[in-house]
Amino acid sequence: MRWAGTRILTPEGLTPGSVLVGPEGRVHRVREGQPEEDPDLPGVVAPAPTNAHTHLADRRAREKIDAEGLSVEEAVAPPDGLKHRLLRSTPTRQLVEGMREALEEAHRAGVRRVLDFREGGPRGARALREAAEPLPVEVTVLGRPSRAEVWDEEKDLLVDLVDGIGVSGLEDQPLELSRAQARWADDHGKRLALHLSEARQEDVDAALSLDPDLIVHATECTEDELARIADAGVPVAACPRCNALFDRRPPLTAMVEAGIDVGLGSDNAMFHEPDPFDEAAFVAREWPEIDAEEILAMACSFALEADPSPTVEEGGEIVVVDDRNGLREGIEDRRIQAREDRR
Repeated sequence: MRWAGTRILTPEGLTPGSVLVGPEGRVHRVREGQPEEDPDLPGVVAPAPTNAHTHLADRRAREKIDAEGLSVEEAVAPPDGLKHRLLRSTPTRQLVEGMREALEEAHRAGVRRVLDFREGGPRGARALREAAEPLPVEVTVLGRPSRAEVWDEEKDLLVDLVDGIGVSGLEDQPLELSRAQARWADDHGKRLALHLSEARQEDVDAALSLDPDLIVHATECTEDELARIADAGVPVAACPRCNALFDRRPPLTAMVEAGIDVGLGSDNAMFHEPDPFDEAAFVAREWPEIDAEEILAMACSFALEADPSPTVEEGGEIVVVDDRNGLREGIEDRRIQAREDRR
């Protein structure tokens, strides 16, 4: 076991302290205050990250899809975007294997939890549960019906399979269906998340009328719309690297200035490994005006927890960001230690 860190990231900010950490990346002891001796692993200690938005089933398409020249709609929009055609033609066993591969990638990156939009109705949700079962990464399954028109037939089957509903987009289905799904989620103690304004502006007020627990993207939202999201207290999962593939740039600075709690998601596993620290490194390079502490908090996704925010405590998993040349440089250069088996 080794002593790690001189500062600890909490939901309230950075505070002096260090932890005794085992090779599996779990905390055995927390010591508050400035360490008297140099730690074995210098840097900032943070809770193991949460990937705020994934599509893990896309992993099987990673070697089959080239996004160059495609629009967002052509690449990923339901029902007939390229990825959806590939998913429909992929046997369930291969989908399970692909999602397990993606979760293994997340585990090697030190990820504690992923929030996954799972297409395919009950079959898709069941496949993700099977893929996740042998792995220590927590998975929040945000499912949806296999087709909009079969919601009434499948909703009872989804109750025991999903943690919530992941609405693909307000323009992908009738608004009344989105409202019915929001009521269902509320009645069953489930979460409601939705894609919003990824490729073009959508109706923010209609989205907020659903009382969502999470908005994904908000890439094309105006400052006024972001202010309304902030006033509603809804966190946003931003996916900057996937947005960049389609020449789009999320308004992260405006989100932070509006007071929105932002998490980072890797989005489609066919394009990237599900590692929120890859997103954080990208943000550190491309948004120099955003404070490094804020970027690290985004990677930990404090705002996206159903329970109290993750903290650095005994038994919890952590990562250590080397800040000897500055926290931003540690994030940008990926000088991050998770488990000793990280590769």
